[in-house]
Amino acid sequence: MNYEWGILVGLYLFVAGVAGGAYFVAAISELFGNERDRKVADIGYPIAFLMIIIGALLITLDLGNPDRVWRLFSILNIQSPMSIGAWSIFVFGIFAFLNMAMAISTSERFKNTILGKLGGFISPAKKVITWIGIVVASYLVLYTGVLLGVTSQVLWTSTYLLGALFMASGVSTGIAAISLIAGGKEELRESIRKLEKADKRAIIVEVAILSLLIIALYFYGTEPRLALSRLIGGTIGIFFWIGVVILGLVLPLLSLLKRERAPAITNIMMFFILIGGFVMRYVLLIAGQI
Repeated sequence: MNYEWGILVGLYLFVAGVAGGAYFVAAISELFGNERDRKVADIGYPIAFLMIIIGALLITLDLGNPDRVWRLFSILNIQSPMSIGAWSIFVFGIFAFLNMAMAISTSERFKNTILGKLGGFISPAKKVITWIGIVVASYLVLYTGVLLGVTSQVLWTSTYLLGALFMASGVSTGIAAISLIAGGKEELRESIRKLEKADKRAIIVEVAILSLLIIALYFYGTEPRLALSRLIGGTIGIFFWIGVVILGLVLPLLSLLKRERAPAITNIMMFFILIGGFVMRYVLLIAGQI
């Protein structure tokens, strides 16, 4: 069966969520954390920038025709969800780049590079840039869910919860990416523990929203209930229950509820969160087009 939106769009929805989530977590750590917490930003901002570059490439590959890509970025059409999405990628990329430059400017190794010097030059405006970036990052993550909601597909239009679901998942996967890159760095241990507590809350919110989404689809009417059956039943249902529910939510949550765990187990659970974040978006994408 051919789908209008396939694996490339599914990957884009995922990496955009990680990008926005990583930026959001890095920015909050920098604005409200202590000196050690701010080192999380040195990891989060580069992840955000790299992920949004990958996202832009995925969208370009999916569109295929370079002329179609150019049209998206040459004109801002507020009535076109694709146009708004393309520009949100572009604007977010600018803020992720600027914050990455400012983070690099504090590093002895990179502060004398062109990027480091740029970061040092714009550092006086760091708080303003970061606060605006938070708004842009939040919009980017919410938009990936809202984009599906403006289509005519019953699974996506029967509930307004997709944006909130993608936001909670974006924060969770952003934390997971930062935690994995940070590895076992001793100086970041306490900061990573704080992130793990935040991830636990994000997963709980994600479980609650996903449960509400299922309930809403079930009671909304015959067509939404049929769409729900395609999501949680059959082949797609296997991926939903194993990839999303068990690997992406239940196992990581049970692990994070424990006060002590082996670092290797934590890394595995963070990897599971990333897998679950992708599978959730992909099964929602595919099930909505059947």
